[in-house]
Amino acid sequence: EKTQQSVKDIILVFSDIDVKITALTECSAEDFLSLNNYLKKFYSDAKVISGQTEQIYDIIAGDQHTKFFEDLIGVQDSLNSRINMLKNKILKSIRGLEKMLTSLNLVFVPLKNFNLNILALNFLLVNLKLNVAYSDNKSLCGVAEKVDWITGEISRLKMILPKISESLLLVKNVTRLSSGKLIEIRKKNILDIDRVTGQINDSIILLKEKQTDAAKKMPELTKRTQSYFDSVNKIIMNLQYHDIIRQKMEHVQETHKNIIKELSAMNMKTDSDGKIDLSESAQQFLQIRDIAGVQVAQLINTNKEYQKAFAVIMRKFWDISEDMSVISQLSNEFVGDNDLTDSYYKDVQDRLRGTTTVL
Repeated sequence: EKTQQSVKDIILVFSDIDVKITALTECSAEDFLSLNNYLKKFYSDAKVISGQTEQIYDIIAGDQHTKFFEDLIGVQDSLNSRINMLKNKILKSIRGLEKMLTSLNLVFVPLKNFNLNILALNFLLVNLKLNVAYSDNKSLCGVAEKVDWITGEISRLKMILPKISESLLLVKNVTRLSSGKLIEIRKKNILDIDRVTGQINDSIILLKEKQTDAAKKMPELTKRTQSYFDSVNKIIMNLQYHDIIRQKMEHVQETHKNIIKELSAMNMKTDSDGKIDLSESAQQFLQIRDIAGVQVAQLINTNKEYQKAFAVIMRKFWDISEDMSVISQLSNEFVGDNDLTDSYYKDVQDRLRGTTTVL
């Protein structure tokens, strides 16, 4: 009876262990499922962060940036060439106007002399006409008519000369004003042009600095991105331990069920006198003890594997967080934080917009 009672107790112990193993299996499944869901979320968010950061770096240091950078330098070179042409044309125009002023000043001297000569000629014609009037020489009659005609032409010319002088003065004033205006335009344009070229040059320097900075930080970005993917792969690999652990637990449970069956059969087994063969029972108990010892060792080993897998997974989650933090920081260093006014792109944009306004 004591033996039968002991068998029943052992059966109850194994049944209780089986219940606990089932609970452990369910708990393990929930843990791994929770970690798997976190991994999906981490992977989704991290992939977006990593992808957008790579896009930022590609814009800053990639082919698009290189083309824009080259185009900007081309604009600067073309602008400098056209500016030099403009400066030369304005300078030639100013010199041409200065020569015109000099020539106009010289015109007034002969014009004045011409006016004096007309007065002298008119005086001579009057004397000639008087001499002809008092002369008895009939051959001079035609001369008087010619003198009258010349006198009339001189009168008309005298009326024109003031208009010529007035027009020359007007041309002179317009020339002087034009020269002054060109000098003013030249001064203003030189200031504006210097401002434009300065802003473009500053933009080129900013872009070059960022490109150089990006080239220096690209290895760190590549390293962190690779580290992130390595961590994800290791998490996935350790999450697969769930199936291995579950199989081991199920194997232990299956062994326990067999032991319970044997114990139940042993409990029902009696000899012809209704007594249990104690020697046979003792031998079976020893076998069960040995099997139970193996199962204990297997459960302890399974628990260690479980804890080790969890430790690796948690460590890799922290590694992913650290990698994403560094990647995010690398991005912020280029585009600024939430305030885009601190972004160097905004600075470049404002400078180039300012140049178009000036132009």
